[in-house]
Amino acid sequence: MQAGLAIADRYSLYIKEVGLHCTALWLDPPDILDIKDSVEHEAAISEFQREYQHALQMIRDLSGLSSVERVFTSVSEVRVESAVVDRIRELRRAP
Repeated sequence: MQAGLAIADRYSLYIKEVGLHCTALWLDPPDILDIKDSVEHEAAISEFQREYQHALQMIRDLSGLSSVERVFTSVSEVRVESAVVDRIRELRRAP
């Protein structure tokens, strides 16, 4: 418990920033639905999807999951393959 509190203290500003990012992210979708121009609508959806992926990555980084995955992958050298995993990898590589 104490270690968790120390981490929360150390990263509190970052945690607040991630929280703000996620809050703002979820406030946007109703506005996206109101966009009538199809080009602007698609652009807004794409922007939301980019920011959503960015939020997920920030959470993974903050939680330490990204580091754990890197270490585990380097130690195990296992390559998991499935249609879902392949699609996720493809999305991560996309700009």
